[in-house]
Amino acid sequence: MRKNIFKTIGVALAAVLLVVYISVQIVNALTEYKTEMAVMHSAYDSITCNGFIIREESVLSDSSGGVLRYVLNDGGRVAKNGVVAEVYSSEDAVYAKEEYEELTERISRMQESEQQAKGGSVNIETISSQARSDLLEMLSSFDDGDMDSVYDISEEYLDLINRRQIITGDLEGYGTLIAELQTQLDAVSGRVQSPLGSIRSASSGYFIKSVDGYENAISVSELENLTPEMLSSVTQSDTGNAIGKIVSDYDWYIAAEIDNTTAMSLSVGQTYSIDFNIDSVGQVPATVKYMNRFDSTTVVVFSCSYMNSALAQLRSCEIEIVLKEYSGLVVSTDAVRIVDDVRGVYVDNGYMIKFKPIEVIYTGDGFMLCSESESKDGLVLYDEIVIGGRNLYDGKIVA
Repeated sequence: MRKNIFKTIGVALAAVLLVVYISVQIVNALTEYKTEMAVMHSAYDSITCNGFIIREESVLSDSSGGVLRYVLNDGGRVAKNGVVAEVYSSEDAVYAKEEYEELTERISRMQESEQQAKGGSVNIETISSQARSDLLEMLSSFDDGDMDSVYDISEEYLDLINRRQIITGDLEGYGTLIAELQTQLDAVSGRVQSPLGSIRSASSGYFIKSVDGYENAISVSELENLTPEMLSSVTQSDTGNAIGKIVSDYDWYIAAEIDNTTAMSLSVGQTYSIDFNIDSVGQVPATVKYMNRFDSTTVVVFSCSYMNSALAQLRSCEIEIVLKEYSGLVVSTDAVRIVDDVRGVYVDNGYMIKFKPIEVIYTGDGFMLCSESESKDGLVLYDEIVIGGRNLYDGKIVA
């Protein structure tokens, strides 16, 4: 009899515990919420428009019918009468010359590296630091699709690794490898031919391989009086036997037509950051040179001196003129609450919900940027901000 009573009590207790468990799960489901970490983010007040690139350009041509071997990369500096390209009789002759110069450079670099490593002119920490820097730069160039830079940096990176091994004694030197490369050099030297001729620059500047036919569409001398009609009516010329061009002035220009109201945000002589939406370029500083106002629009001309291979190939593209940059903790607008006339957010610190006031410095589409507080009572970096949820209040205990 007593055994049956205990059994009945046990079953009843289990049933109560099951009901409590289910109730807790239901409550948790009803009060479930998600969080987002407060991290730093940047936003901009900007003007988006189309930009047309204008440079002081002179086109280089070649009608020899030979095979060209460029000695400069895009954006490479060249002196007046400097060699831009060599002309050879065949592609095999070009390959032989390239191989010869590459082997010569590798041997010279190995000899210098071995001498420095054995002479103790550099230490392991310096080499390791440079190797890490080269590795990051190589990965960045790979992401940007700049395979020429990847190859160049990888050669330097491998040299640093080998130099470190020489210093630590893991590698005696480059003797065997240099001998092998010298054998290859001797073999290829017999196939090297002198160029049939060369193409030289008539002026100093930087070299660009691509020619698009807009080199003389607008002259730099016309920029002060540039009109919307001149911008919209640019025509493309026949490139003919063009093999590249020289930009003779290190300053180049970006012309953009902007409505008058928007253009009032800009001023002559002021420098702004321009984003070309190219990963390998980033934001480029440019200064307003001219602002030519007309009935409804303004032609704004920026001057810039920064150059790399990606910018060297641009002509017309969408640009973003950054007027002002804002940096702060990003907060979803869904997380913002008003408590006692104070705007803020609820934060989950792991065991309790806490209301923290916020100071908004920028409002975007679906988000806000807020100042980081100097005290824990306000919003700080990496706070877990509650998004949504029911029955939230300051001091609420959470599991």
